Amino acid sequence: MGCRHRDASVAEFLLDTEAASRLMRAEGFAITNLRRSGAKAVSISSVTMVELVYGARLREDNPSVMSAVRAFLARILIHPWDEAAAEAHARIR
Repeated sequence: MGCRHRDASVAEFLLDTEAASRLMRAEGFAITNLRRSGAKAVSISSVTMVELVYGARLREDNPSVMSAVRAFLARILIHPWDEAAAEAHARIR
């Protein structure tokens, strides 16, 4: 999980696909780690959203997977991955 500090008291974690999937499935280890991290907010990028939806589409035999993904997406902030985000990522990578 990545961390971005807005100020000393607020940490927002930008989750990757693996971390988001684990939280979406309510895996105890992921939830415990997130609680211990001190994160005040969590979010994902639109790239992670694509990967979650794509993975759910691969499981069309189990509609509950897509339902779980949609419910998760409805509750989390999704940051756009636009040209500016790509440029910023390229600079820090």
